[in-house]
Amino acid sequence: MQADYTSTNFNKFEVALLIEDIQEAKEVSDALRNMGIYAHYYNNLDEFWVAANAETPDFLLVDVKRMSQGNLLFKNHPKVKSGALKFGFFYTKSSKILVNSTFGMGHYGLVTSELDLTGQLNSVLEKIDREIKSDLEKKKLQERVQRLQTRANKVMEDAGKSFKFQSHFSKMMEVSSRLGEPKTQEEFVNNLMSLMSEWDACKRYGIYTLNSSDQKLVSPKFIKPNYEKLPELWLTRPGNKGIEEYAIDMACEVAFDLFDHDARAIFVKGIRNNPEIILVAKFDEKEMEGFAWELFEERLSLRLSKLMHVSNSVSDTTSRQLSVWEAFNYLDDMHFHQASTGHKLVDVDLSNLLNKIKEKNSNRFFWNSFFADFINEIESTLSGDFKLSMYGTERLMVFLDKRYIEEDYQRLKAITGDFQYWRYFQDTSSVMTTSMRPEVKMIAPSSVNYLRNTKTQTLSQPEDISLNRAVRGRRERTLDA
Repeated sequence: MQADYTSTNFNKFEVALLIEDIQEAKEVSDALRNMGIYAHYYNNLDEFWVAANAETPDFLLVDVKRMSQGNLLFKNHPKVKSGALKFGFFYTKSSKILVNSTFGMGHYGLVTSELDLTGQLNSVLEKIDREIKSDLEKKKLQERVQRLQTRANKVMEDAGKSFKFQSHFSKMMEVSSRLGEPKTQEEFVNNLMSLMSEWDACKRYGIYTLNSSDQKLVSPKFIKPNYEKLPELWLTRPGNKGIEEYAIDMACEVAFDLFDHDARAIFVKGIRNNPEIILVAKFDEKEMEGFAWELFEERLSLRLSKLMHVSNSVSDTTSRQLSVWEAFNYLDDMHFHQASTGHKLVDVDLSNLLNKIKEKNSNRFFWNSFFADFINEIESTLSGDFKLSMYGTERLMVFLDKRYIEEDYQRLKAITGDFQYWRYFQDTSSVMTTSMRPEVKMIAPSSVNYLRNTKTQTLSQPEDISLNRAVRGRRERTLDA
């Protein structure tokens, strides 16, 4: 009874035969075919030598008569020496004596033509199959262990990073809070420099800012052990939009040379497109590993941006307000010297409102609230580079931007006509009337012309009145003398 050798699936095995006699090779090949294996056949050692370098079979059956060819020795093949090639030996009755030369070569067994070839080959291949499966399982376990190790390392690394980030974030919040509440950009820079000088991890630092004309990069004068005053750098053109890229490159090149290229640059932006401040500093990088520099830069920029918005808002409000003397001087520049200006003069006459206030003298009028709301309403509606000047309590001079004269003139008339003046009386029910609305008209630019068009020449500044009284008193004393 013939044994069943089909229980093990060998059809994925790649088997090669290196046998001298082709008839014997055919018998071995037929036995393998019964097991579902189609073998590759090589007749000479040199032929197999080249093929094995390109692709290694799962198992090689070597005829003991083909263990050498010329200078080639089978045992010297690189894959035999490294153990990458699994092999066994085939012999016949006539070549049995050559089996002695196979001892010590680490082969997987001997196959003889005198016994059942299928049974012998099945035993050898099952051994190899178990070994391959064992190696595969071992590899899977190793990969699983590696994945678990990698995951554990990642968890530990993330935990370490999280702890370090929290530590750095707390430090960053502490550092940024120590900037205080500066009112100006100069104060912001001074606070930033004091902060950097007190930061233990900061070894050296320097700062560049634009000067008042935006034409030069300057470094503040500051005496601290770790502060490096940087050389001033003239720019080829004013930095109207902040420190431009070419100026940044130039500043960093100069600063990094002074710091031996062992520093980092932090760019602090304000309300313009480009940075307002370049902070170049050398830190203890080991201590600061993982520090969120980009977030730190953003926080500094946010603080400076808010400061500049508030500062510009105050500056804009101040620059739009002209004293009556400045306004008259500006009118005469236009009148006498034909100065090229971008404004047209509009007079807002509040006499009707003041007459109503005098008429209702027992009904309190809230002057301060009215003035603040009225001016704010006008400023929030007009466009371009407009200016305002109060002439006493009855007249408001509005210098409209010529570029928007048509739209803004109509807007100004609409605002002054629709404004709810009655709300600023204590008893609002008794003054619901349209007779309080101011008169709005365009006037030719001239101080004298404006005075002729007004009904009062009383100036709003108390110091001006005191000055007139002082002058008048001095004249009277002179006449008495």
